[in-house]
Amino acid sequence: MSKPEFRKTFNLDHAKAGAPYCCRNGEEVTVLKWDSRNKAFPFVGMVGESDTSCSWTVSGGFATKGEGSNDLVMLPLGMIDGKPVFVGDII
Repeated sequence: MSKPEFRKTFNLDHAKAGAPYCCRNGEEVTVLKWDSRNKAFPFVGMVGESDTSCSWTVSGGFATKGEGSNDLVMLPLGMIDGKPVFVGDII
């Protein structure tokens, strides 16, 4: 696990469409349900190799205030000329 060098604010539509995302600290995330019954934390999933269960807000925030290591962030699709390219970028 290493903190991603390049990241953007979590985007629900892009994540649901298959764009890469992870935790702010670099841990792997698997969202199992995007619309749980808990309206405050509708995303339910697993984090890391130990599959720790977690839930997040619509904006990707974990159950803590401020930036936390388990907040969700978007990852780049790749690099062009040394710059990260994210879903929605215009080249």
